[in-house]
Amino acid sequence: MTTTEIIKLLSIRLKISQAEARRCLMQELDIIATHMSGDSQVTLRRFGVFGVKLTAARKTYLPGEKKYYLIPARRVAFFRASERLKEFVKSWKPE
Repeated sequence: MTTTEIIKLLSIRLKISQAEARRCLMQELDIIATHMSGDSQVTLRRFGVFGVKLTAARKTYLPGEKKYYLIPARRVAFFRASERLKEFVKSWKPE
């Protein structure tokens, strides 16, 4: 499903224009991204948790160059699905 398809469904379900639905969706995504940039988690009940975690620095070896390199620590976005979403996906059967 693409962003355009989500916007179309959102506009139909909420009975608003597609332009309004696009603005609503983009605002929601901006709010989630803003909170995640500050190391906060965003919890959407019955859907899941969006968050950021810090990976440790690690050493890697490149055999072609026969050298070790240090990969620095970095922040990585993650999503953890709720139990309800997991059960829904598990029980879904294609038509």
